[in-house]
Amino acid sequence: MIVEKDFRDFKVIYDGYWTRFRSKSYDWDNRCRFEEIMRLPSLPECARYCWKLLMFRRRPQEVWESVVLLLPLLSQDEIQSFKHNGDRLFDAQREGYVIVIYTWGEDQRDKLKQKLHRIGFTSVPWRRGCKAFEQRFGPWRTWFKYELSL
Repeated sequence: MIVEKDFRDFKVIYDGYWTRFRSKSYDWDNRCRFEEIMRLPSLPECARYCWKLLMFRRRPQEVWESVVLLLPLLSQDEIQSFKHNGDRLFDAQREGYVIVIYTWGEDQRDKLKQKLHRIGFTSVPWRRGCKAFEQRFGPWRTWFKYELSL
């Protein structure tokens, strides 16, 4: 069962695993929408622009402390969408938790990463796309080789 709640500047959606925070002013879903990923004949163009910043946490309390720092960025449209799995209780001791912040394009990714560093998030790795894309099209670092300068 999906639970959705509107707040003044953003929406919160819980699907039983992820808690998603989305800006109301940003049309994230329609930028890269497809019916079923495995039916795609080729990597969609939107995969070129979609980036994830990952923040790993050990306890639910750390997740919520991080969310408190991220919400002002969401309200100011500096972050358009992020999610976390900090509400889940099974196997948390072994795996920990993750906050995933979505960005669009390298410029937004790099600016947001710098801003996160300034407010205290020092280790924020990034990656492209989703694992279902990788199952079909191989490791994300090979999708657009000529663009990556790591």
